[in-house]
Amino acid sequence: MKDITLKLLSLFLAILIWLYVYGVKKMVFFRDVPIDFLNLPPEKVIIESSAFSVKIKLSASRRILETVKPSIRAEIDLSSVKDGVNIIEITPGNIKAPPYVKILSVSPQTIEIKIDSVTEKSLPVIAEIPVDEDYIVNDLKTIPPEVIVETPKSFTPNENFLVLKIDKKCNKEGNFVYQSPVSLNSENLIHITPKEIKVKWRCDKKMEEKIIKNLPVIIKNKKEGMKYFLKPDKINLKIKGWAKDIKNMNLKDAIEISVDVKDYKKGSYEISPIIKTPDEIEVLAGSEEKLKLRVE
Repeated sequence: MKDITLKLLSLFLAILIWLYVYGVKKMVFFRDVPIDFLNLPPEKVIIESSAFSVKIKLSASRRILETVKPSIRAEIDLSSVKDGVNIIEITPGNIKAPPYVKILSVSPQTIEIKIDSVTEKSLPVIAEIPVDEDYIVNDLKTIPPEVIVETPKSFTPNENFLVLKIDKKCNKEGNFVYQSPVSLNSENLIHITPKEIKVKWRCDKKMEEKIIKNLPVIIKNKKEGMKYFLKPDKINLKIKGWAKDIKNMNLKDAIEISVDVKDYKKGSYEISPIIKTPDEIEVLAGSEEKLKLRVE
């Protein structure tokens, strides 16, 4: 008795399911569904496709269609494609849908897919580091210095190197190391190895050389009753320093050139100037100049 009851219940449920699926009036619908490209050989890549979706005409109940709509798709097997343009036929058999959804037609019935072989190329890496105007990047190294990129065989890059933009500014002195991800900045770059590059550099102050003309020479420790004549009484200096200091410093006030005549008696002499500069300024030329001193 118990078995009969279970069988009757199962039959009743089966009838309900049948009525739910097939008992509702079927209608005709048009839907755009995506194309899934399957089984593309790993050494091939899709360059172009005339379509990435198809329009299908199908028959189903509205209630059923709303339930299964996301699962309907077109599947195209690319296992036998060749380089160049491949014309692929699409039929209702390419549409994957539940059995209670009937596919009536597909449009377009063919699509063109351009295929190319994948090739590997070695590209040197050039790191670009934003730099403050008063600093300079030295000893820049990328580790590794090159990356391997996979590209379509027909692709010719605009540059024969890969630019790596570093999100760190050179604006203070020191040695720096930065681990940077390598981005696929072109749709024709399929894969890059490695995916991260180590960048090392030193940030230094930007040094600048400058010639300062006609700096006056001060005569110090003169004795009463004596006259001092100096020739030349102005000299030119070539200096070197941090560009920011040279730009902001009043150099004619900051640099002092003098001669000390305390120990000189009447007569003529050749003497060297005494040059005092700020610690951050280096004198490159001018200090070796001999001055003629006459004491009367």
